[in-house]
Parts: sequence; C-alpha cells; structure tokens
Amino acid sequence: MNGFDNKNSKHRKIGEDGRRLAGFTRSLEQRVWRIKVRVLNMLSRNSEKQILLRRPVMKKRMTQLSLAACLVIASSVICLAFIKNEPAAEDERECTLIVGKTDVPAGMVALEIDLPPFVFEGTRKNLEGIENLEEPRAKGQTRPTMLVPAGTMNVALGKTVTSTSYTPIVGVLADITDGEKFGDGYVELDPFEQSITIDLGASYEIYAIALWHYHKYKCVYFDMVVQTADDPDFIMNVNTLFNNDIDNTHGLGIGKDKNYVESYEGKLIDAKGTAARYVRFHSNTNTLNDFNHYIEVEVYGKQGGQ
Repeated sequence: MNGFDNKNSKHRKIGEDGRRLAGFTRSLEQRVWRIKVRVLNMLSRNSEKQILLRRPVMKKRMTQLSLAACLVIASSVICLAFIKNEPAAEDERECTLIVGKTDVPAGMVALEIDLPPFVFEGTRKNLEGIENLEEPRAKGQTRPTMLVPAGTMNVALGKTVTSTSYTPIVGVLADITDGEKFGDGYVELDPFEQSITIDLGASYEIYAIALWHYHKYKCVYFDMVVQTADDPDFIMNVNTLFNNDIDNTHGLGIGKDKNYVESYEGKLIDAKGTAARYVRFHSNTNTLNDFNHYIEVEVYGKQGGQ
C-alpha cells in the first residue's frame, strides 16, 4: 500500500469512528434527557421536596458547572472506549439491517427514491366500499426495499411526454418528468379514460417504476394500467407491468392488481428488467372527481450491457 492509499485508509477510519461517536453521543443525550424528565416529574409531585433538592444546587453556580464538566469527561472516556473496543464487523451488520435485513446479491443495490414531503389535508370522500382495495400497511411498517442492478437511474427525467388529452387542463405534460413531486404541482387531464406515454429516447432495461398521482388528499385512481413497448403505437414487444382494471375498461385485459390509496410515497412497480423504449400509463377517474392527474413518473433502468 503506497502513502496515498494509506492516508485514504486513515481518513476513512477517522470518518467511521466519527460517525459511530456521533451515534453514541446522540444515544447518551437521549438517556440524559429521559433521566431529566423523570427527575422533574418526581419533583413536581412534591413541591417541598423540589425546594429541598434544588435550593443547595441553585445557590452554588460552581456546583452546576462542576457537575456538567464531570458529565462531559465521563462521556468522552466512555466514547473513546466504545470506539477502541467495538469490532468493525458490527458496522457491516448495521449496514445489512438498513438494506432490509437480508444479504444483498453481488452487483445489486437498494433503490433509493427521493420522496416529497408528507402533505395531507384529510379525506374528502369516504373510501369504504371500494372494490379490490389493498389492505393498508400496519402502523410503523415501511415499504419493502427494492433491489436493482448497480448503475440503475431514473431514465425518464426530462424525457418527452404525450397524452390522449392534447392540452392538459392544468399544468404542462413536461411537468410529469421534471423531478418535482410536490402535491400541488400536478397535471390535470381530461375526464374518464385517458393515458400518457413517455418516450425514453432509447431502449432501456427497466427495473422499477415510481408513479405519483395527486396525493394531497386520500384518493384512489381507477383502471390503472402500465405497459411498455418498443414502438409509440404499442404494437411491438408490449408488456403489462401493472393492471388493476378489473372490468377491462381499457380493453387491455382484466387486471389482477389491487387498487391503492395515493400517498407521498407514490406507487412503486417492479418492472423486472423489461426492455423497452416507451412506457404508457392508463387511468380512468378517481374518488375525488372524474379527472385524471399526474404529478411525477420515474422510470428506473439502464441500457443493456452497461
């Protein structure tokens, strides 16, 4: 190992130790805060005890400073011991847990999606009685991590979008692939059966699709179908990646996927490496009104051989 590599190795080690120290410090601060809350609760139950306990300390400012200094010194000693003695293998186990408590196959990485802020203003319409609606996740349960090949990226960013609504009622079609996912920046298309098509500009191996309809209110969009093809007329190499059109409204086949409630997370669809240049999204009204809305579409893929 030359001097440059050795220096980089030392810097990486310092960075790792710093991150572990920061995590331990946060944990220590949380414990101190919990102890403080418990003491204050005990004092509040008996004002006389509160006076007796606080009077000697409050009279002597130097005593407070001494206690604080002792706490800092003790924390530093514990942190140094923690960094020195903790095995490096512990870091590897933590990384594995972050990626979904499973071993990641070689060449695969966890798909990272930048989510918009959580914005929710209530329910305008009761969602009870909607047919084929998926069950909500349990409280505290997160969306499962999706693994994709290393180098996978959003190949739809800035790409051309066309629609069966020649001119959107609200917004412009380019907004659907501009990278903005906020709840107010939506594109509104004509009512009833409509679709949008994204031209990726070249054929890509598509591994995942993230789709955001209007998500500021709880609502469900109906008869959603997502397809890919090699040509803009969707004649060659057509593949259906998602279909909850249970009554075959679009004439593309009866869907077996579930309706779902829109949220800031969007809908994540596993595309399984399907090769295509064009991606089309069908929809047909929603629980708020008869229009069709899109905020953002992200297509995660890579060109073959890369």
